[in-house]
Amino acid sequence: MSDGKYELPSKWEKLISKMPEWKDAADSKSTEELQREILKAQGIIADLEIQMDEDQKLTALKEDLKIVTGGYRDAMNSEKAKSVYSLFVLRQRGVR
Repeated sequence: MSDGKYELPSKWEKLISKMPEWKDAADSKSTEELQREILKAQGIIADLEIQMDEDQKLTALKEDLKIVTGGYRDAMNSEKAKSVYSLFVLRQRGVR
């Protein structure tokens, strides 16, 4: 979605396309109504974040996931660092 000046990032465009009634309503809202919509949504997000933080099962799963993926993540970060550093050295040598 674009008006030529602003473009909605594709991840949000895809999600909004699944809510056509909401989008149509938002398109016709006044500035003040849209500002209230933002405040309402931010309040809901804050509540959900608190609920997620307090969810012991979710917290335990996150910790388990960190343990399970840690080795993979460390190896990928090492390879990314090698790639970035190699590009850095090539740039220092004037290679583009």
